[in-house]
Amino acid sequence: MDYTNIFFQFKRNLPVNLLDEAQTTSQLRGHVSERTRLSQLSFVDDVEWEMEEMAKDAEGLIDLDEGDGNDV
Repeated sequence: MDYTNIFFQFKRNLPVNLLDEAQTTSQLRGHVSERTRLSQLSFVDDVEWEMEEMAKDAEGLIDLDEGDGNDV
């Protein structure tokens, strides 16, 4: 291993209040973009990847408000 190829990355190791983050981002819905909201969450490192995952999740959801024409 070549010692000149070592890179360091530092992160603040402060306790976070996830409930506060969740409530804050929830209140921002409709006021800022989804990308901005996700970037405010400390546990989301890659906003683009998270948005792709959310889109995949949304594809598999069934809209219960929409009837399929077979409703009795």
